[in-house]
Amino acid sequence: MSLFQEETIKAASNFNATQKAVSIKLIYAICNIKIAAARANLRFKQIDSATAEAIENAAHAVLSGKYDNEFVTDQIQGGAGTSVHSNVNEVIATLSSRNSKLNIHPNDHVNKGQSTNDVIPTAMRIVFLQKIDKLTKHIDTLTGNLELYAHKYKNLPRIGRTHLQDAVPLTVEMQFLAYAEFFKRSSLQLRAQKELLFRNNLGGTAIGTGLNSVEGFSVKVNKELAELTGFPLYPATNLLDATQNTDDFLNLSAQINTFAGGLSKIVNDLRLLVSGPRAGIAEFRLVEVQKGSTIMPGKANPVVLEMVNQICQQVFGNATAAFHALISGQLELNVMLPLFFKNTLESMELLSYAVTMLSEKVLPSLSPNPVQIQKHLDESLYAATALSKKIGYDRASKIVAEAIQQEFTIRDILIKEGVLTDSEIDDLLDPLQHVRPSAPPSA
Repeated sequence: MSLFQEETIKAASNFNATQKAVSIKLIYAICNIKIAAARANLRFKQIDSATAEAIENAAHAVLSGKYDNEFVTDQIQGGAGTSVHSNVNEVIATLSSRNSKLNIHPNDHVNKGQSTNDVIPTAMRIVFLQKIDKLTKHIDTLTGNLELYAHKYKNLPRIGRTHLQDAVPLTVEMQFLAYAEFFKRSSLQLRAQKELLFRNNLGGTAIGTGLNSVEGFSVKVNKELAELTGFPLYPATNLLDATQNTDDFLNLSAQINTFAGGLSKIVNDLRLLVSGPRAGIAEFRLVEVQKGSTIMPGKANPVVLEMVNQICQQVFGNATAAFHALISGQLELNVMLPLFFKNTLESMELLSYAVTMLSEKVLPSLSPNPVQIQKHLDESLYAATALSKKIGYDRASKIVAEAIQQEFTIRDILIKEGVLTDSEIDDLLDPLQHVRPSAPPSA
């Protein structure tokens, strides 16, 4: 027999849009709030010790994972999360009544001093804090792996490209250290969101006025919740503001979206560089992980990179829907939090997976193709940039135009025109001489 009661049954019949229940992570966060609230209510003599103990024991039983199938409300639901909140209140009330032989009510006892409108956004914050820690841990691992990879190729130059056209050289080390720097910065920016999420509206009840709670409850319940979760949670200075304004969540969503944008760009870089094996850039190779075609024998595709790109695209879509959900709030409450939570949680979990796959599947199987790299260096016109410093921009431009027209290399034209000595040409065409600023003239 189910532990949930009438309101959960109604919700299950009203909401079945995604045919997938709310994340159990949110349920567990709400359970921690119920434990903290029971302790705070006991402190302020709003419930007796037997009731508080029964509620806490029941919430811990849910946290053990034994009752996960009792939480059935759909991810997208009306009521700002009232249905999932009622589901938790009812299950805890049933369990605590059964085990204690007391008559514990979902609203009068389990929900004492609380409202959906402060419990759900606070629970969301707890889940997001947990997910930031997980995502940044994976990002930090990838950053370290990228740095190790980069240092293996300190003296391997390749031609750089701008506008998808030949530019000037860089080393493979420089390329991958630049990628690592992006991930390092992204980890810091995501961690910075945590400070905004510590601040919450728990204790504000319906609209932030604290109606039906007691003075001091907000501070006490946050203190208890901080001990339970390990996060330094604290009540907002203005609980009405924290109830109706969702800029903290918008900032988080924007940062996640920004990270996905940068990740997608890097993955697109790698897909270009491994394109081939004969008719593409092919300056890097990926070990084949599965057959690339059901019709073309021997074809291998960068399937993991393609998957990461699609994850990023899903995150972009999630962020758009999340943005519209959060700007759709009216007056004292934003009722679209369920959609925001669903999309943002999915994005964070997808990105954690994507970053892990780059560390575990892509980087270990990615290797430079020195022959192709050298071929592109030999055929490119990068030396003209340094040449312009010696003979001027206009004259260098004419040499480049002649090389392109006659399908010669820069070396061919320089030898033909006798512009430089053989030694000067060798120095000019050494790609490692072009990867950093020149030394200033000696005094």
